[in-house]
Amino acid sequence: LFTVARETLRSEGVRGLYGGYGVMLLGSGPANALYFGGYKAWQRALPLEGRGRDAAAGLGAEMVSGLVWTPLDVVKQRLQVSPVGTRLSQVLRDVFQAGGARGLYKGYWAGLQVWGPFSMTYFTTYEILKE
Repeated sequence: LFTVARETLRSEGVRGLYGGYGVMLLGSGPANALYFGGYKAWQRALPLEGRGRDAAAGLGAEMVSGLVWTPLDVVKQRLQVSPVGTRLSQVLRDVFQAGGARGLYKGYWAGLQVWGPFSMTYFTTYEILKE
């Protein structure tokens, strides 16, 4: 890890350590608002009671916020592995040329398989501890 960091610093400078950081900085607020606001909205909308409602609302929140998180992650990851100075517009152009708008959602279902159960557990635990 330290060897890679040292090599990145040597070849690309400090900017090489922060590829994609700006995209995540701008997108994290709206994505988190969807996640936590979505949880409360799902909680109110679901015709369930108790812990099942909390778990289902957590999954719903993850499904909705993933519509923002996934494109952010795709772009961030591409910027991380691109040479320093690669512009966001170039990354988006490459993604759209390779797979259209669907290219921004590559990994949505895999992410949902990881983060869906996490969100179900997270919000259920939150509600239990809140009592």
